[in-house]
Amino acid sequence: MAYIFTRLLGASFGDFLSQPTQYGGLGLGTIITSALFLSAIIAIVVWISATRRAEDRLAMN
Repeated sequence: MAYIFTRLLGASFGDFLSQPTQYGGLGLGTIITSALFLSAIIAIVVWISATRRAEDRLAMN
């Protein structure tokens, strides 16, 4: 169920960002939209990794 909702939400949001303004989008194009999604994914992975390491260090003390 979570996969279905996130897939539909991600696709809709991606379409909104990449579609030309005359079709109701922001007109950023596919390359910029892909770069934004990639940046968000990398930021989330780095943040989760950093907080996980901090929790591990606290558990060792």
